[in-house]
Amino acid sequence: MVVSKGNAEEKIEGIFSVKLNEIASKSLAHMYQTFKKDIPNPMEDILIKQIDAANTDQNETVRAELSILLSSYSIVNAPILLHLIACLNDSSEFVKSSAIQALQRLGICSKQALETTMVQLGMKVKANPFKPVTEASYLDVIFIMIYRIVFII
Repeated sequence: MVVSKGNAEEKIEGIFSVKLNEIASKSLAHMYQTFKKDIPNPMEDILIKQIDAANTDQNETVRAELSILLSSYSIVNAPILLHLIACLNDSSEFVKSSAIQALQRLGICSKQALETTMVQLGMKVKANPFKPVTEASYLDVIFIMIYRIVFII
């Protein structure tokens, strides 16, 4: 198959753009880790912009990398958790697995921890403990994926 010059240039430009975004995001994370005492409000100064970029970028690699990078700040708050939990519903398996890894880095390592977090964030109504569970929920599916990533791979 012959690729036209325009398509090849667009692909190269896209790869360059993804790599540039990745380098910039990693640099911001490193800068924060080095100078965190001098950055009084990292949410407004850095993280909200990265969350916005992760929510709007069409490239799955960028979305996945930003999810992992958000957890590297070791800041656990509603905007970050909401974003990472929303990524569990992304169309890309790569983004989903990156979100799982990021949530694990932030201490959400079980279905129960995820459910508790979702209830605290108002994303899920607390389940009735007396109601029998008759079918697997999407959380069960997500934690099967976590098990496969952590214990099988």
